[in-house]
Amino acid sequence: MVRSLRAILKWGSLAFIFLLAGLCIVGAFLGASKASEVFNSIPLGIFWTVLAISILASLFVFKSLWKSVGLLALHLGALLIILAGLWSSKAGHEFRANFLGEKKAFEGVMELLPDKPESQILSVADYDITQQLDFELQLKKASIEFYPPYDSKGILYFSHVGELGTIGFQKLNWQFGQAVTLGSSGVKIRILECDFQKSKLASQVENDFYAIMQFSYKDLTVKGQLIVPPDKHWEQLPLEFLFEDMDSWQKAGFPRLALKRPQRIKNYNATVVVYEKSKEAARKTIKVNKPLRYGGYHFYFTSFLHGLDNVLLKVKSDSGLNMAYAGFALLGLGAFLQFWILPVIRSMRKRGPHGG
Repeated sequence: MVRSLRAILKWGSLAFIFLLAGLCIVGAFLGASKASEVFNSIPLGIFWTVLAISILASLFVFKSLWKSVGLLALHLGALLIILAGLWSSKAGHEFRANFLGEKKAFEGVMELLPDKPESQILSVADYDITQQLDFELQLKKASIEFYPPYDSKGILYFSHVGELGTIGFQKLNWQFGQAVTLGSSGVKIRILECDFQKSKLASQVENDFYAIMQFSYKDLTVKGQLIVPPDKHWEQLPLEFLFEDMDSWQKAGFPRLALKRPQRIKNYNATVVVYEKSKEAARKTIKVNKPLRYGGYHFYFTSFLHGLDNVLLKVKSDSGLNMAYAGFALLGLGAFLQFWILPVIRSMRKRGPHGG
């Protein structure tokens, strides 16, 4: 009976390992969202549960595991990682909410403003309130980091709608003070100034990128500007103001001009302050892939909603994270002992004290 059970556990564990390897390969091609959906599905939940039970059973059936520190650490580490995955899953959160009374959101979003502390987690699907936190978050400052400019001037594009309804784009080769014709629209522009300094026509915030230019069409000549705000990489300007009416602009193909920054975005920053009972408890500048961890949640930067004064954060529960860290530590320790330290010790013992 015991031999049969040992055989079942041995071959079953081997089958689980091959199946897990296959799932990992398939998941790599599914993308993060689809892979998360698959690995958290009911069939995979059953798979993880059975795998955890088989590892736990091995600890009692194979007594030799308790005599090898390396093997024991490997098995306990794998068990903790699987349990952490089950505990942190959406199903795990629902189970604890239904049977243990723990009300904790699995994930959601938060919209932060500079002058309004926020404590509500909203659902991703419909923005309904899913969790009321016992602390508040407030946006203090948001900014965009750029790499140094790779050009001394901005990049200009001309776009228009062709006769067949297709949209055409033309990158303009321009020099300061020289007139450039925009395709067949008949519009000519002359760039007078293009820089990161404040515009002479309007007071702009720091890091605006602008171009001041002169527009000419038929007998009309006007001066205008195109500004790329700090929360955008490019901005466009419809040229209907040069035409007599909307019909004339339409017949010309809805000509537009677009200005692109001569910089690439390096990072998005949002400095967030955490308040508990109206007192500051924590402060961190959240960057892409560098979230704030507080109160059982991770807060990730997602996007700007309406300029730099409105930030959207993705909220993710960190339940099971410490358990997973402990599991990976045990797994690494077990592998280090079993496949490096112990073979070295056995080899030294065979050689004897004199290396023979």
